[in-house]
Amino acid sequence: MVEWTECGEQKIGVIDCNKSSGTNPIIDRISDVGYDRLEFVVMSHPHHDHFSGLLPLLKYCLSEKFPVGFFAYTTREISAFWNSLVLSNNEQDDLADIFRIIRKMEDSGLLEARGIGTDQMRALELKDGIKLQFLAPSEKERDAFASTLYDENGRVKDKPEANLVCSVLM
Repeated sequence: MVEWTECGEQKIGVIDCNKSSGTNPIIDRISDVGYDRLEFVVMSHPHHDHFSGLLPLLKYCLSEKFPVGFFAYTTREISAFWNSLVLSNNEQDDLADIFRIIRKMEDSGLLEARGIGTDQMRALELKDGIKLQFLAPSEKERDAFASTLYDENGRVKDKPEANLVCSVLM
């Protein structure tokens, strides 16, 4: 969670969202402070410990008509990639539901934009020259990841190197 004040207005953005003891501290914080919008949400990479709280957060945003400026993720929706993730069936369902809700939010005007962080925005302006810069993954890193997807016979590997497409922000 990144919080800042701009022109007297409190703002919030989220980088990954994990449940903690069955609760979602991001939703709790949004309610406690009274935010009226998320400036951005970044899913750094699709490992469950980085997105387990994202589905409840997005469901909250959709049901409460709570707008989000930008949703950034790290790799294109390549079926071989998604099929290769080592996730339980429930985790796979959650990941698919995240993107379904993102599309619903986009269709309803609650989400302004979405895309690969490094493709869509090189930096998020937070305030007075303070930026959150996307450093990775680059196309080179995505290519390196793609090379781990398939074995020598062209079959999808069981465990590609998903960390190669992890967002790096500064």
